[in-house]
Formats: sequence, C-alpha cells, structure tokens
Amino acid sequence: MNKHEWLLAEGRKVVKPYIDEESIDRNGRYALAFVIGGYWSVLIKWVSEGAIESPEELALIVKSTYRK
Repeated sequence: MNKHEWLLAEGRKVVKPYIDEESIDRNGRYALAFVIGGYWSVLIKWVSEGAIESPEELALIVKSTYRK
C-alpha cells in the first residue's frame, strides 16, 4: 500500500461510522476520496509548517475554501 492509499484508508476509518460507502454511487465514492485526500493534505501541510494556526483557525481556512 502506498502513502496515498494508506492516507485514504485512514480517512475512511474516520468517516466510516458516519457514511455507508456501499450505499454511495460511483461518483459519490470518488467525491468522498477527493474530500478525504484534501483534508489529509491540509493536515500534513499544517503539521509540516509547525501547526502555527490553531485547530479552530485551520477549520475556518478549510471552510473558506467551500463554495456557498
């Protein structure tokens, strides 16, 4: 398993109690993988830069990337 697959697997463990992947269509599964990968990338970037922002600030930054 490469790093990307491992990160996606770990992300799935987090969301699995809340989302039944088997009930999601193909496009939804790709969208879910995209979102999980994005969150992990943000977390890795945040930690690698010293986690200067608070978790609350980071949440606001991520939230600001979503379209309304």
